Amino acid sequence: MREAVVDANILLRFLTDEPRELADRVAAIFEAAERLRVALVVTALTVTEVVYVLESVYRWDRQAIAERLIALVSASVLQFAEQATLAQALAWYRDINSLHFADAYVAAVAAARATARSSPSTAPCGVYRPSLWCKIRARSSGIERRSCERDRNS
Repeated sequence: MREAVVDANILLRFLTDEPRELADRVAAIFEAAERLRVALVVTALTVTEVVYVLESVYRWDRQAIAERLIALVSASVLQFAEQATLAQALAWYRDINSLHFADAYVAAVAAARATARSSPSTAPCGVYRPSLWCKIRARSSGIERRSCERDRNS
C-alpha cells in the first residue's frame, strides 16, 4: 500500500468545514485515497499544530478539540503515527484544564515508555516535570495529589 503524509491544513479543513470549497476537496482526497488504497499518515507534530490552530484561531474549546480528534484518531480513514499515545495525550488534554497538548503528548510518550519498562507509577524520565506527572497520575488513577507529592519527595 502506498502512503501520503497529511498536512495540518487537510485536517483543519476536514474538522472545520471551512472554507467550504477546500473542505470539499479534502473529502474528495479522502475518498480517492480509500479507492486507490493510499494510506494517509498523520504525525504527532501535525496533530499538535491542529490543536494549536483550533485553540488560537478558531477558538474551539479543549473538550471539542479533544473529542473531534479522538474520533479522528480512532477512524480508519487516516493512519496516526503513535495512535495510542496520541489518544492518551488527547484524553489528558481534555481532562486536565491546565495541561497544554504538547505537555500531554510528552507525558503520554513518557508514560508509554515507562509502561514498556514496567514502572508506570514513578515519573517516567528525568526531563519530564514531576509535578505535572503527579497531576496526570492523580487524574488517571484517582489517587490523591498529596500522596503523589509525598511519593515524589521520598
